[in-house]
Amino acid sequence: MKPDLRQFRMRRADLLAFLHLTDRADLLVDRLASREPGTDFHVTLVENGIATEKSFRVMFHGIAGSVAHPAELKDRLMGEMKMDATRPGVPVCVFVFTMGDDRRYCGWVNEPAVNGSAGLRSWKPAEIRWRALDADAIAGIVAAVSAWYEAQRRAQAA
Repeated sequence: MKPDLRQFRMRRADLLAFLHLTDRADLLVDRLASREPGTDFHVTLVENGIATEKSFRVMFHGIAGSVAHPAELKDRLMGEMKMDATRPGVPVCVFVFTMGDDRRYCGWVNEPAVNGSAGLRSWKPAEIRWRALDADAIAGIVAAVSAWYEAQRRAQAA
């Protein structure tokens, strides 16, 4: 019986995404399973040891082989991305793990924007701006989500 390599890639991507997110003490990670179609994790920001209302969603993908440049990801993911995760009002990022060369990338599907109306900028898979997924990238995601919620709070108070 031939093993299902796609299932293996997705399981590995699941574990790698979970490890990247749980490496920080200021994040609570919930596996959404079937409760939220199109996303894999619901991540809540923690401040002073207390869970906040600030949260975002994460989608993850494991792809076979390697990519020479992050721009190649758009072609590799076009058929796999579940775009039903882009509901208004929910920041969503995607993590991609390449199996051939163990590289990690992240990008926004629904990017929190603080300028102007504190809305979300939705990106199509071909438009996602990829960057290396590392501790700095996770810190940037957390900072962007926190700033977005603070901007929303200020806008509601005004």
